[in-house]
Amino acid sequence: MTKKFLLNSQKDWLRYSKDIYQIPNDKKAWWDLSKINNTQKQCMLGNVDHGNNSFIGSSKLHYVSQNDLQNRGLYHVFHPNEKIMEVVDMYVNPNYRGGGYCKQLIKDSINVSNHKKRSLFLVVEGDNTPAQRCYESNGFQYIEPTEQLIEFYRKRWDFLKDPMFMVRKKD
Repeated sequence: MTKKFLLNSQKDWLRYSKDIYQIPNDKKAWWDLSKINNTQKQCMLGNVDHGNNSFIGSSKLHYVSQNDLQNRGLYHVFHPNEKIMEVVDMYVNPNYRGGGYCKQLIKDSINVSNHKKRSLFLVVEGDNTPAQRCYESNGFQYIEPTEQLIEFYRKRWDFLKDPMFMVRKKD
């Protein structure tokens, strides 16, 4: 049996995940992974296999401040007053890949962002065709990045080789 979760604080995550296995990192580190700073707000959503308490996968939604929009060079995409969430750390346990969980995580992320009246933004590696197809089929569109945007993400995640940037406006 699969159970979904949506958590809004590290405290809730640590309490919820205490008996869950196969999390891809230390539990505290998994919550903090990819945050710009310690004060950045986020929520985490995902799935757990309650038959064996295995972590199936999760996605995080970071709240992007107006200052962050400017620092990243995203004002050409979003109106200065538009509220944004960034999809980060999309992960599905290799034992569960091919089961539609990535698509479900994206749909759940869209539902959360719509409920919060926010548009979505994400970065995907250029050679990750399956993820790109999943995002496109769920209404994400490519944007032309500025040099500032590319530089921001290459500094943030030095492993990016060919970052592609996508947005999905709120419904």
